[in-house]
Amino acid sequence: MRRIAVVWNPDDPASKNIAESLLSDAERVGVEELPTYTVEAWEVEGVRIHTVQSLGDLIEEDECRELARRFDAIVFASRHESASGKPCLTVHAPGNPTPEAKFGGKPLEVCTADPAGMKAALLELKRLRDRRGLDYDVSYEATHHGPSDPGIPCFFLEIGSDEERWTDPDAGEACARAILAAADPPDVTPVIGYGGGHYAPAHTDVALSDDRLAYGHIVPEYAVDGEYLRDQFHEVRRKTPGAKQVIIDPRGLEDRHLEAIEDLARDEGLRVATVEEVKRG
Repeated sequence: MRRIAVVWNPDDPASKNIAESLLSDAERVGVEELPTYTVEAWEVEGVRIHTVQSLGDLIEEDECRELARRFDAIVFASRHESASGKPCLTVHAPGNPTPEAKFGGKPLEVCTADPAGMKAALLELKRLRDRRGLDYDVSYEATHHGPSDPGIPCFFLEIGSDEERWTDPDAGEACARAILAAADPPDVTPVIGYGGGHYAPAHTDVALSDDRLAYGHIVPEYAVDGEYLRDQFHEVRRKTPGAKQVIIDPRGLEDRHLEAIEDLARDEGLRVATVEEVKRG
């Protein structure tokens, strides 16, 4: 069982919803004062979970490196916003795979991904969505936004995409169950994703169709540029622990970029396959 820190923001309605659902039947079993944070320990259905109230916006929570010495992974419980207002439950690794850092973090720096935790959370979200008939899409998102790398595996778990959905108790409960699943994830085969859109539908399909394949960082086609591709690739490879394969959704990728990704992967000793090749087995 992993030691999980759940970082939540009381000013974020979705984050508050997830935290309240997680702790609704929990027993507080301890509290620890760190230099920056107060960490509360809880027992939830035999699983020990630690909650940490954020200092502000989660995408700017750069002080989380303080938690790296005490925990195995961090889950950031958050809202997801989009112009479409699409109802969704998503997981993604944070970080900036391009030279831009408009929303926290640092340019061309990504956080240490948590392939096993994200896979466990994704599967649990889908299981509850299907079992309860919830009106939500379930998917990975591509890697985006801060905070800076805390130095241990981490991911964002989000409810989207408007006030009604952020405060939906069914969505809050689904995300709470996903956190419990991430505390004790299955054995997985970590992979890196390249190509596709922001919600990574093809990569999500691969992960949901294969029990072991678990994505760390997913770099969407709009974040691929030859000027910084080499630096980007080495960063996402270094920050996807245990990755042995790169899975590519070639749609939208220029041929020269596709070839460069394949060459970089092989130089690193990584296998390369397209999403269709993986789904065909």
